[in-house]
Amino acid sequence: STTTMDSNALESLPESFGDLSSLVSLAVSHNALTSLPESFGGLESLDELFLEDNALTSLPESFGALASLDELHLHDNALVSLPESFGGLESLVTLKLNHNALTSLPESFGDFESLAMLYLQDNALASLPESFGNLASLVTLELRNNANLSSLPASFLELSHLEPVSL
Repeated sequence: STTTMDSNALESLPESFGDLSSLVSLAVSHNALTSLPESFGGLESLDELFLEDNALTSLPESFGALASLDELHLHDNALVSLPESFGGLESLVTLKLNHNALTSLPESFGDFESLAMLYLQDNALASLPESFGNLASLVTLELRNNANLSSLPASFLELSHLEPVSL
């Protein structure tokens, strides 16, 4: 099933939201969410999640349990960091994290074997994890406007499928 709650003034979701285990697509974009309930990891059937243009500063540790997720839009939030469990999103193909305040990425970021499109532009990244080179399926990478990013990990050279990178 699909649920769309875009363009409201939602500041939070109830803890019981995680009980919607058959939900496949969820759009809660253009709201005022500052956090997600810990129960969010219970949305185990979720394939698509649109949370862009909110005020999220962090994600619950349970977020990594969304193993079926293949498309995730978290751009235009205020995320400063990602939980280490984020690597549990093993089915991700498209990940949009642009226009946040991320300063680093967890080492588990390299666990995304299916990730083809990654948008990280307009953050505050100072480094990329060495595991970044494990993103063997990565074709599109947007990294521009990360003013503190002064070097790339040696493993970056292992990204053989990358199209021209926007730094």
